[in-house]
Amino acid sequence: VFPVLSNLPFKLELRFIGKYDPTKVPKSKWKNIEFIYLGPVESIDDEFVKGDVFLSPLKYPVGIRTRILAALSYGIPVIADYSSASAFPELTNGKDIVFTNTPKEIFDWLNTFYKNCDRAASEIGANGRLAWEKHYNPAINVPYLVETLEKMKITHK
Repeated sequence: VFPVLSNLPFKLELRFIGKYDPTKVPKSKWKNIEFIYLGPVESIDDEFVKGDVFLSPLKYPVGIRTRILAALSYGIPVIADYSSASAFPELTNGKDIVFTNTPKEIFDWLNTFYKNCDRAASEIGANGRLAWEKHYNPAINVPYLVETLEKMKITHK
């Protein structure tokens, strides 16, 4: 991914959160890409609030990605690998989230967002937040699930 992203016409700052061994982390080889390792943080709120885009390029087709959900909850535009799409059938690609298959597609979307940051934040980020509210917000969904389970116990006695 990085060799392709090194052709972006702007600086890309990638911020990594979590435990790491400083002697084993890779350094960026590209002039316009900076890797920043924050280590463990007490709260990720600041990072999500300050972020322009949440990038999840990992090919991992198993289960739902909680980091993607967290980014959606903050209204940050998300660019994720298409392998995670099956975990998010409620989301529309290009409307609520961006699913990509190739580094070139990531490049194109980042470039589009850079040239039109209003679209990224006001459309895809806002739509992602609305989708999170409707489909994933635990304050709404947990009571619904509990109520459904309680009804199932009554009808299955």
